[in-house]
Amino acid sequence: MITIIDLIPKIFSILFVVLVYIFIVKIIQLVHSDIAVMMRQKTKGDSVGTYLKLLNIRSSLSFPVSESYEISADVTIGRSSRCEICIDDPFLSSEHAAIIVQDKVCFLQDLGSTNGTLLNGERLEGDPIELINGDKITFGNLSFIFITDNEE
Repeated sequence: MITIIDLIPKIFSILFVVLVYIFIVKIIQLVHSDIAVMMRQKTKGDSVGTYLKLLNIRSSLSFPVSESYEISADVTIGRSSRCEICIDDPFLSSEHAAIIVQDKVCFLQDLGSTNGTLLNGERLEGDPIELINGDKITFGNLSFIFITDNEE
């Protein structure tokens, strides 16, 4: 006769296997979304261009945010609908930061935000700072990596 005590280890082993499968599916989804972003192409040309790639897990955020944001001209980032990159993060200022594009070179500037903007872990102050491929940008609850195919 099978008792409840005999069933408990079997139930836990089944739950463990299910959790492992869920974990594997989530990893595959993350890898797929990263590959999709990297494979995206501009409408004119084969380069990936310049964009911000979200480092956070979107499902852990309480507000909607895109996986990536293309940077082809000057953009402002903040909660205001006037911003080109509008994100409803409660820790973002209305107009939090700006990315300025000059001769295919991008510069990051904090726009006097309340909670500040971090570039590679250091708070931005004053003049715009040039961005290079792989820079980590943090504002509010969000972290992005700056990606560019600019060879310069």
